[in-house]
Parts: sequence; C-alpha cells; structure tokens
Amino acid sequence: MLKRMLVILVVCLFFSGFSWAKEPLKFVFTNYAPANYQSETGEFGGFFIDIIKEALEQRMGIAVSMSVFPWKRCQLLVEEGQADMIATVPTPERLVYAVATETPIWVKKWRLFTYAGHPDLAKFDAIKSIEDLKKGGYTVVSYIGNSWSDTMIKGAGIPVSDSNTVEAMYKMLAAKRGDVFIEDTLLVVPALKNLELTDKIVATEGIVAEGNFNLLIGKKSQYSDMISQLDTVLKEMWQDGTIEEILARYTQQ
Repeated sequence: MLKRMLVILVVCLFFSGFSWAKEPLKFVFTNYAPANYQSETGEFGGFFIDIIKEALEQRMGIAVSMSVFPWKRCQLLVEEGQADMIATVPTPERLVYAVATETPIWVKKWRLFTYAGHPDLAKFDAIKSIEDLKKGGYTVVSYIGNSWSDTMIKGAGIPVSDSNTVEAMYKMLAAKRGDVFIEDTLLVVPALKNLELTDKIVATEGIVAEGNFNLLIGKKSQYSDMISQLDTVLKEMWQDGTIEEILARYTQQ
C-alpha cells in the first residue's frame, strides 16, 4: 500500500512539474545584419544573437527560440503576448507593454550616411544634432516600424521617406531618393558590403544622437518576472569583457 502511494506521489509530482515547465523564451526580430539576422540556410547570427545566447542559454539556462518578422510585427507580437522578447531602444511607448533591462546590450551612435557625390557632403560632416539636420532642409530615408525615426526625426518636423525594409532603405538612398539615412556604422558597413553598395553610400562625420539598446520582455510574457536576473547577468558580461569581445568580432569583419 505504501509503495503504491509513493508511486502515485511521484507521478503527480512529475506531471505537476511538467505542467509548470516554461516553454523556450521567444525572441523575435527583423533581419538587420550584423545585429541579428537569419541566413539563407536558416541559421541565426549577429551580435545581438550572440549576446542573448550567452546571457540566457549559457549563463541562465533558459532555452531561446528565434523567429524573424517585419519589425512592426515583432513589437506587436510582444505586446500581445505571442512572443517574449525584442532588442531595441526602451522608448516610453514600448515600456507601456514591456519591461526593460537597465543594462544595455549595445550603445548605438546615430550617424548620417549619404549617397556618393552628394553636393552637401561637407555640410553633413558638421551636423551634430537633430536640430542641425532640420535646419538643412534634408529628407531622411528610413523604414516602416522605426519608432526612433518616427519620434526623433518625424517628430522634429523633418521629412522622412519610409521603405518597407532595412535593405530597401539602403537601396533607396543609393538611388538618391533622399539625402541621408541615420544609422550606426557597425550595422551599415557589412550590410552595404553584402548589398554591393559600398561605392554608392558614404559615411559622414555627422552624429546626431547616441542611445542604449536593451532587452525588452513583454509584460504578458511568462518570463517578465526574471528581468532583474537578466540585468544582473548583462552587468557581469560587461564587467568581464564578454560583450565587448562579441562586438569586437563584428567590428573586425
């Protein structure tokens, strides 16, 4: 009788634990090499991916699944609780539906890029703020779902032409369908190389802003309660040099 009761207890505990086991954390993103992307063979890569795998899988023991969607859709999935996490700027709008790590995974510099031969190239070098850019009367090329551009550039009254994707943004500027796009050099250089646009788009010395990219977990996610633990791990990764080592690998490509 005692043996039978023990068997029943073990079975109950097993299924109880199984029912409470968390599914893999769902990280969603749009193809934006070299930050995060999915190759033609289906493999995931990028410095965001490397940082996330190290933090969550290696140091916290949390399995991560990854999927690619248009950027606007990524944000909606997290807001609705159909995905768990995105990596982006923690704007007030996003913090309505998500919680963010205090520690960034990357500090981005928004640099002006223009097409080769633009007559105002020297003027772009002297631009050091969004207000400077506005005074020039230029048109910025961006992409749908870029909330930083929507808030900081459109919000400042600067004309913006939105493309459907990030790659299309590069191609639009190369075709001279705008004056500049605003992006970090680490993201742009390898992308231009892959698109064979290195001779058509040039970097300027103009940097209009800097900002942190953090990991955001949806408030409807089963993982929202572990944001402080994740933040602690990210701090350790900055302190022990892991994040800098990961970023350096992509800088040298």
